[in-house]
Amino acid sequence: MGQSVDGAVIVGASLGGGHDQLRPYSELRQTLGESVSIHCTGASDREAVVGLVVDAAEHASLRLTPPDLASSPVPFQRDDGTSVFRPKHSIVFTSTELLDAETWLLERAAELTAPRLAATALRSVARTQLPGGGRLAEDQIAALLAIASSGRVVDVLVGPAGAGKTTAMNALRRAGDAQHGAGSVVGLAPSAAAATVLATDLGVPTENLAKWWQNHGDHGATFRAGQLVIIDEASLAGTLPLDRVTAIAANAGAKVLLVGDYAQLQSVDAGGAFSLLVHDRADAPELIDVHRFVYEWEKTASLALRQGNSESIDHYAAHDRLRDGTTEEMADAAYDAWRADVRAGKATVLISDSNEAVASLNERARTELILEGRIDALREVALHDGTRAAVGDTVITRRNDRRLFAPGTWVRNGDRWAVIGVRRNGAIEVRRPGRRWGSTVLLPADYVKSHVELGYAVTTHRAQGITTDTAHVVVASSMPRENLDIPSVLSRVVAARGLEDAQDIAAVLRVRVAAVVSRDSGAGRSRRVPRLVAGLIPRAIGPMDAAMSRALVERSDLMESRASAILDQALRAGETWTRALGVAPRGSASAAWRQHACTVSSYRDRYGIVGARALGAAPDSTAQKLDAARAHAALEAAHRLAEKRQAHEPPRRTVAVGMPPAGIRF
Repeated sequence: MGQSVDGAVIVGASLGGGHDQLRPYSELRQTLGESVSIHCTGASDREAVVGLVVDAAEHASLRLTPPDLASSPVPFQRDDGTSVFRPKHSIVFTSTELLDAETWLLERAAELTAPRLAATALRSVARTQLPGGGRLAEDQIAALLAIASSGRVVDVLVGPAGAGKTTAMNALRRAGDAQHGAGSVVGLAPSAAAATVLATDLGVPTENLAKWWQNHGDHGATFRAGQLVIIDEASLAGTLPLDRVTAIAANAGAKVLLVGDYAQLQSVDAGGAFSLLVHDRADAPELIDVHRFVYEWEKTASLALRQGNSESIDHYAAHDRLRDGTTEEMADAAYDAWRADVRAGKATVLISDSNEAVASLNERARTELILEGRIDALREVALHDGTRAAVGDTVITRRNDRRLFAPGTWVRNGDRWAVIGVRRNGAIEVRRPGRRWGSTVLLPADYVKSHVELGYAVTTHRAQGITTDTAHVVVASSMPRENLDIPSVLSRVVAARGLEDAQDIAAVLRVRVAAVVSRDSGAGRSRRVPRLVAGLIPRAIGPMDAAMSRALVERSDLMESRASAILDQALRAGETWTRALGVAPRGSASAAWRQHACTVSSYRDRYGIVGARALGAAPDSTAQKLDAARAHAALEAAHRLAEKRQAHEPPRRTVAVGMPPAGIRF
């Protein structure tokens, strides 16, 4: 190797530069990128360097993921010794710098020294008719009054997409200008595209966080006393940038308002700070009425989906918004719907959670558009990912470049363009989609080679900020709910993937095994009662080696310990569902009652039941029906034991000790 490597530099860049939670895979990927400029004699040397740096990063970090609590036999270990029961690259690390930043953000959110707005100024704005007609809704007025009078140095405004956050911010800007004069409100956003939207909506100077921080360091840009700093799309903002900006605002005597939705996509860098600030308080101002949708059912369904209610999917299915099948079938369905919209002249986009799927859809779309004559492929330019672009293509720019001007704007990361010209030197001329004139910019050949991609399909993160008539989404089983929330607001068709991964196969196998175990294998004395873990899971029996036996016993003990802990917590909290168990008996019946009660708590935990009914709603799947039958039997057995205790024991006096409604029996 011809160049020494300072592992601490790369470690610092990884942990301090924007990733509050690192995984080994992300460390490896970033280190590989950093090592490109390092001269190595061969691939093995580079791999050795990367391995050393990743090890150093993990050693210098704080591990958040607990170690495995049970052993895994060799057949269930990967080549690197990790357990196959823990997802690959799932170990999460953080740093003290990020934990300190979160602490400081919480402290500023609790400080009540920020400037306040007079309620009269806000009410005056509320009485004014909005530019589009109508007036502020009651929830908007209530949220704005809470923000204006809180005095919090760092405040929040929460609202789902379409709830009128922009309208509320505009009202706050007008009230601020009325009380403190023009320029009292400034805007910031995580990305250049979001900053442009905010500047247009509010009519105030707006910059993206990274650029503002650079201006602060280079030119001394800062805030002044009495200013309101609005940071839009705050859930996408990194923890460190938020900490830096709010610290400067606090020192200047300004107030920072973070606007966003904790239930939507989080930052690809250091995320989670917005959600942390919202959930740290019980009175976070929130907009609850969605105004964007045409149909009332869409409003209800989107709000339910935002809260993770799986029943909301039924609303989309009832209105023919879903298609299900294999991954290939769903990609075809989404693509066919997208193609129909293109032919109808609609602005539309394909969305997937997978970069590979996005690349495949882009290639497919371009090939078909060439065959239809919509793209002139006689003169093409090469893009960095191996694809090509020509006149008629839709592309996305992937890097901010303020030197590339279009009328009234400049080229931003995430912007979509229509290619209208290809130069011999590899440069392309592009225009905003749907525009017949204006908004034209020439992208140099070097920029095109490195920072331009096809734009027919995008990932869910890039879908934010895109305005379309329709969107067509390929939903994989691994797609998080936050990623699905954005497409649900945009989409006319949502495509869902069929069950085909290992977890689904395991569920099917478990159902079949459980059915066999629960089936009568004889009558009378020959019938054997199945041995169950936590009252639900059949125990593995039969010949096995010592390592396998130990691993199974350890997991059985963990499951039963968890069920017992959940039961104890529910009893201490006096949760409503525990009343169905009856009062725990004493003596010899106590152990049996507790075993039955643990089965019920295990069932609730396994199927995510949180309501007052002990067993929740009626089960749908075969697997849950089997478990529900066992849990129901356990519930009745526990209740019978409690009734026997009450019938045979005299009532005992209860002495209150200051923790109503619970008591201690003597």
